[in-house]
Amino acid sequence: MLTYKIQESCKECIGIDKSQHMIEEAKLNGCKDVRVVDCEKLIEWANNEGFVGYFDSVFSNAGMYSKKKLNKNEEAKLINH
Repeated sequence: MLTYKIQESCKECIGIDKSQHMIEEAKLNGCKDVRVVDCEKLIEWANNEGFVGYFDSVFSNAGMYSKKKLNKNEEAKLINH
């Protein structure tokens, strides 16, 4: 599982998926911090969770490719949150 591999090389790694089933599978496969999140509401979720500063990296296996195109302002907020 990709999230499991990524978390091995990070101080902190949060895996997200819209599917509760996929989150349960990730937990069974050893992922430490995984949460149900709709990536179309990712910025809203990050704000509600109290994230301060920015994400060092954002990785998407497939989920964000099929979502609406972000405008430059939304994209900057996501990367520089």
